[in-house]
Amino acid sequence: MGIVIMAVAYRVAVGLRNWRRVGTAATAILLITVGICLGCSAPEVPSAPKNLTEEGTAIINLSAVTNSSQNNEVFHEVRHVRWLPSAVLDEFGEIADPRQPFNTTDAVDPGLPMRQLIVAAVSEKYCIVSYSEGGMFFIPLQTRIFELTAGRVKREWVSVGGGLNFRDLKATVESGRILRFEPVAPYAEQQQLRAEETKLSHLRDQLDRRDKTLENAGRKPDGSVR
Repeated sequence: MGIVIMAVAYRVAVGLRNWRRVGTAATAILLITVGICLGCSAPEVPSAPKNLTEEGTAIINLSAVTNSSQNNEVFHEVRHVRWLPSAVLDEFGEIADPRQPFNTTDAVDPGLPMRQLIVAAVSEKYCIVSYSEGGMFFIPLQTRIFELTAGRVKREWVSVGGGLNFRDLKATVESGRILRFEPVAPYAEQQQLRAEETKLSHLRDQLDRRDKTLENAGRKPDGSVR
């Protein structure tokens, strides 16, 4: 099609050159036509996404959560579990993608996770996740915010409620009124605390057994104390 247009334009230009006054105009028409044809024939190259997680981008102020005066972070929307940071996935364990099946009650199917992602957002330092959690007491909407450093969770906050979409997540987190975030210990710290509590429990058991042994050793055959 472009070649046909160029041929027609060339014939028009040759005819116009017979008139000295319009020779320059004919040449200009020819050049313009060629430029249009080249522009029409050039394939359109789609722009590549800036970030694999980028379904939407927004600045979210976390001051209401972190209690810092300035805490603006550029967040990218996340709609798939596989795009969450590995440290956050370690905290959650298994979690289903949006609209995918999960265990909503305490009648547990071992092949399904206990949580389902609703919407999430990731920045360089933070990750916000709104999700549903099943079990005996079903939680339809809950939000956790993770502060990340060196590939691990440094601090964590949790609140009932959250966002149903990216815009809603930004509004609810920034409001400081809808959500009531409470700090919680990251999973690794909880595991360490449980391990220490287990050690203390074993030590108490050993001391109790030793006390009973000493007590029995101090008794006479008739049961009286020596």
